[in-house]
Amino acid sequence: MNAKQILGIAAVTLMVATSCQKDQPNGLDGLNINGLAYTPVTETPTTKAINASTLTATDGATVSFDTHQAWFDFTKVSTSAKGRATPRSAWHLGFYSQNGTFPVNGTASNLLAYLNYTVNTQAKLINSITTLSNPLPIGAPNELNNAVNNFFNGGTFGMGDLSTFDFHREGQFVIGTPNNTARSYLIRTADAVQVHPDDPTMTNFVIVSVSWTGSAYAVSYRPISQSGTNWNWPSGSTVTSVSIDKNTSYQSRFLIFNSNATTTLTDAIQPALSTWNLGLSAVVLKRYINPAAGGGAYPFTVKGVVLNNNPAVKVYRIQTTTSADSAGATGPFDPNYNWQNDPALSTAKDISTQFDSFVAANIDDSKFSGNSQEEIGQYYRYLDMGNYRVFVDRFYVIKLQNGDVYKLRFLPLSTTGNSSAVNNGIQIKYAKIATTP
Repeated sequence: MNAKQILGIAAVTLMVATSCQKDQPNGLDGLNINGLAYTPVTETPTTKAINASTLTATDGATVSFDTHQAWFDFTKVSTSAKGRATPRSAWHLGFYSQNGTFPVNGTASNLLAYLNYTVNTQAKLINSITTLSNPLPIGAPNELNNAVNNFFNGGTFGMGDLSTFDFHREGQFVIGTPNNTARSYLIRTADAVQVHPDDPTMTNFVIVSVSWTGSAYAVSYRPISQSGTNWNWPSGSTVTSVSIDKNTSYQSRFLIFNSNATTTLTDAIQPALSTWNLGLSAVVLKRYINPAAGGGAYPFTVKGVVLNNNPAVKVYRIQTTTSADSAGATGPFDPNYNWQNDPALSTAKDISTQFDSFVAANIDDSKFSGNSQEEIGQYYRYLDMGNYRVFVDRFYVIKLQNGDVYKLRFLPLSTTGNSSAVNNGIQIKYAKIATTP
C-alpha cells in the first residue's frame, strides 16, 4: 500500500497533529479521568433530522446537498429556527480568520489560505511570476504549461494525496501559510472536472498572488489565457487587489473571482462563529485506479455527508470496537477500503446502552480535540451507491464554544430501515450532559 492510500491520519489533516480520536482507547475504559470539573446536567435526549426543511439557502434556491453547504447549531436548528445553506460555487479561496493556532505540517500557525474543497478547484505555485504586470517573465510560459499538463491527471492535480475535508494540512486544498513574501499561483476555477486537454472548461485561469502584511492577507489576481503553448494577459485585463483583514467573529473569510471583480465574502458563506457548531458539505475526493500498480486517479464527489467542527468546538469519539476489529475507516476517507462485513455495522457492537448511560462523570477532558475539521468527518457511516448506513459502534462527546458538553450519535433517517440516501441529510440523537463552571 503506498502513501496515497494511507488511512491513518497522523494528521487529519496534515500531516498534521492528528485527530485525538484516533489515539484514544477505543473502549469505554478510563473515562472517569477528568481534566476539568463539570457540572452535571440531566436532559432527555432529542432526536432530530437535519435536512432541506431545516435550512435556508442564501441564494434563494431550494436547498440541495448536491449544490449547497450547510452551517447550523445542532442544538437549535429546526423547521422554525433554520440553519444557513450557501452555494458550493460561491467561493474560490478561504482565509482563516481566527487568532488561535492549529498545526500545519507540525508547526503551529494562525495563517492559512485554502482552496474551495467542495468543487474541483486546483492550484500550482508558479515561481517565475513575481509580478502581475506586463510582460510575463521569459520562463513563465514553460512553467505554466508544465502545470497545466499536470492538471490532466484526471483533474486531480493539486488536491493532495488523500484529499479530505480539512484545511489544516498543506497540500489538502491548501495554498498554505502566507508570509511577507508574495507567492504566485496558477488557479483553475472551473467547477467542471477536466477530463481531456481540449475540454473548453479548462479556460478559467487566474494568477493569484498571496502574502501576509502583518495585519491582513494581501491578495492580488489577474486573469490569464492560454493559446497553444503561449500565455498572455487578456487584452484590457487589470490587476485586482484586496486586503483581507482577520475578523475573529468568523472562522474564515472568503474570496471569489468573478469577471475581474473581487468580492470579499464574510457572513455570506459561513455565519458568525458563535451561531454554528456543525456543518454539512460536499467534498471532492481523489480515487485511485489500481494504486498498487501505480495507476492514475480521478476525482469524485461525496455529497452532503461531511461534517466539520469549527476550531471553537471540540470533540472526541467513543466506540465499542477496537483497532483489532478493523472497524470503519480510522483516518481520511479511503475509497479502496474494504467495507464488506464491517464490524462497525454489527448489531453486536451497538453502543446504544453505553450512549444512554454516558454522563458527566465519564467525560475525559484530555481527549477533546479541535485540531481537525474531520474529528467527526465521514467516519460515522458506511457509503454504498448513493446511500449510507450509520456505524452503530460509536458516538461523540462534543464541547461547544460556551463550555456545554453534549453526547451525540447518528441514526438512520428512516425508521423502517437502516439505509439512508446521502442527499437527504442526517439524523442525530443528542443530550446535554454537563456545563463548564
